[in-house]
Amino acid sequence: MSIARNLGIAQAAGELVAFIDDDAVPEPGWLHHLAAVFADQDIAAAGGYVRGRNGISYQYSGQIVDALGASTPLRHSGDAPTVIEGRPGQTLKTIGTNSAFRRNVLVKLGGFNPAFAYYLDETGACEPNDIKRLLETFDAGVAACRSRPLSSPAKITLCGTQFVNIWRSGVSRRHKILSGFRIHQKSLRRKARTELRSGSVVSLYIFSRTALFHKVRFHPDGYWEQSGGLFGRANRSDSIFEVMTMAKRVEKEDCRVAAARHP
Repeated sequence: MSIARNLGIAQAAGELVAFIDDDAVPEPGWLHHLAAVFADQDIAAAGGYVRGRNGISYQYSGQIVDALGASTPLRHSGDAPTVIEGRPGQTLKTIGTNSAFRRNVLVKLGGFNPAFAYYLDETGACEPNDIKRLLETFDAGVAACRSRPLSSPAKITLCGTQFVNIWRSGVSRRHKILSGFRIHQKSLRRKARTELRSGSVVSLYIFSRTALFHKVRFHPDGYWEQSGGLFGRANRSDSIFEVMTMAKRVEKEDCRVAAARHP
């Protein structure tokens, strides 16, 4: 993975390099918010929250990492950008699925260390059944490693092409909210596709009269779809059961995503 990232850095022609995983879906304003903080010339790296598999609860919301790789939660709240000052032995932990860096800083550092194939690669994480087999050749492997000459990673070269700005200035997309009960889901999805073709950012809420937990997915047609019970829990910190009307439920869920999804 480090090698792949370095190849990407070499091909990047812009001042900033942003990373996201191939199984992640960015919100419409992802790059806008992520890149905005670099207006401060002292900022070298930035990251953001990552939601988990249900599309609602946070999988990652900020951490500090020390020289040994140990992470501790970052104490902050809200969506406003926060500058984290580095201290000896500690720095902000960036996560590959939502981060950006100044390209010249990465190039100066030599990019990502290709000795590590992936996160936690250095821990030697393995299945319990593999331990006996690995220990049988452990000493021989260490000896072979020590006998190899040290070499420096290949330098990251500058991209030969200029940055192509595909941003269409003056073009704004409205955020269209559609909602209804599960019995009407087919017609609601048709409406979502129609709104999408007109250029809107679409959020579709499909609820049942139950207390089912909620989940969010990015529909293959190109819009966000949240489903669950009208009285059910969305965030893990919410009440398991809460009585509310359709209008109040939609208002609550829209407030949760407004900063990221509204153009």
